[in-house]
Amino acid sequence: MNGSTAPSSARGTVVVLRQTGSALAELIAGGGLLAVHFLVHGQSDLFNSLTAGASVGLLIVGILASRFRYEVRADRLTAREVLNRSQSVDLTRLTRVLGPDQPETFASPYLLGRKHYLELHDDRGSAVKLTFSGTTKGQRQRMLAALEPYVMADGVSRAGLVREALAGQQWRRPRSRG
Repeated sequence: MNGSTAPSSARGTVVVLRQTGSALAELIAGGGLLAVHFLVHGQSDLFNSLTAGASVGLLIVGILASRFRYEVRADRLTAREVLNRSQSVDLTRLTRVLGPDQPETFASPYLLGRKHYLELHDDRGSAVKLTFSGTTKGQRQRMLAALEPYVMADGVSRAGLVREALAGQQWRRPRSRG
């Protein structure tokens, strides 16, 4: 144990982060394309194949995206992402937190496969990588505020842009300068 304690107000907090907006958008788009597939007759076989394939694909992606969930409850962070099994870390036993090495730009999560994470490790060897892509600003702020007392506690080593990430600066879409 790293000897750190989080404020009691953080201990009773339950915070859940989901990608409901993007999952719902994909389900609606998939349903819309499926309706187009069945309602529009007389089009080419290619059009019918494209609408059917795209609708099924979007529906599957929407269902998978609805599995995404980060939860802070009882001093424990549990993360379940699209295709990964659940991972958890004991927040009272954090030893190391790694933030991104450089600020995120608009294209960086997609350019050359680079993704920015906030990675938390505890003294039992458990680790969780958090990415906040596809989440709303309000959800991110609540999750980061719940994590901050644990991440910034004495005895937790930090590397990278951890303070910027906790302030929400890391996952903001940059405004175009023009």
